[in-house]
Amino acid sequence: MSLELNSIETIMALVRKNVGVTVLPQLHRAGWQTAPSLRLISIALPPIRTVGMVERASYGRSASRQRLIESLHD
Repeated sequence: MSLELNSIETIMALVRKNVGVTVLPQLHRAGWQTAPSLRLISIALPPIRTVGMVERASYGRSASRQRLIESLHD
């Protein structure tokens, strides 16, 4: 079984309740490294993350949106 959730806090609450494990970006201020109920295992090479942008087809493409899209392609 797998779940897809959008909230890192919700995901971590489920891990703390022993529902499963997760792969997340390691947040520096989250305090996970010192939490006695968690075990963190670093991944040596970070996986490549695919990022997408969804917008309504009826919206015109503004200059700022166009710059954002171009910067994501770089």
